[in-house]
Amino acid sequence: MDQSKKPSATTTPEPNDDDTSRLKSLFADGKLVHPYLSREFFQDSSSSTSSPKDHVTLNFVDLAASLAICCGVTSSCSSEDDDKLACTSSNKIISTALTDEDIQRRRLQLAAEIDGGGSGRKHIVIILCDGMGNSILQNTLNKQSFLNRNNQTQRLRAVFPSTTPAALTSLATASWPGIHGMPGWNLRDKKG
Repeated sequence: MDQSKKPSATTTPEPNDDDTSRLKSLFADGKLVHPYLSREFFQDSSSSTSSPKDHVTLNFVDLAASLAICCGVTSSCSSEDDDKLACTSSNKIISTALTDEDIQRRRLQLAAEIDGGGSGRKHIVIILCDGMGNSILQNTLNKQSFLNRNNQTQRLRAVFPSTTPAALTSLATASWPGIHGMPGWNLRDKKG
């Protein structure tokens, strides 16, 4: 093989139009889930009246950032250079259709909802049920139970990969797994 044509180990190929079309098709068919934009956005992409902002869904990273705002933590997108780089890179992963301001506005709205509109709540309790999928709620609890009545399955998206280490690290850092670099963990089995 001609060495001049051999790809470099550090070179990432640029996506072409076929890749982009295929990816959009996978989002539209529901085979892949976009972290922010709904399936309908990709199905309605031919509609010129539809704005990406009309199809935004909150996600686990938004929840983590909103909780941080409720606790008095300022936005990480405006401080240190490293934080700014991580925030910008994270948002490029999400969508070029949404700006940092759009994302921050949605997070502030969610924070206001969590905080009761600025009522100054002293405590916020998060109950995280690791590994409890939606089907467990629907198949085991009474339909009128508190959890089933308040379960809004389309309101919040998980991170990918949706593993415990990735999700908990995203909750702690308000960043995507691709930014915090913790998609999973290895445990050493001392017996084996």
